[in-house]
Amino acid sequence: MRFIPKYRVCYKGTFYKAGQEFRIEPKDETEMKQHGRVVDDSTPPSAEAKKPGRPRRVEHGQSVEAETKNRRA
Repeated sequence: MRFIPKYRVCYKGTFYKAGQEFRIEPKDETEMKQHGRVVDDSTPPSAEAKKPGRPRRVEHGQSVEAETKNRRA
């Protein structure tokens, strides 16, 4: 099993950063669910959802200069 913590955790004497994936033993699954996401090795990784909100103009082909110029107006 793999585990992705929400915050910095210590597992078996090693510290792991938030979002850093590492392997855990199946017997620790229930306790570790409180601190992050447990992923079974048999399932493929899920695609992370995009952040909600309006996309930046740069993603639609405008240059950074055009975006900066529009902001100053």
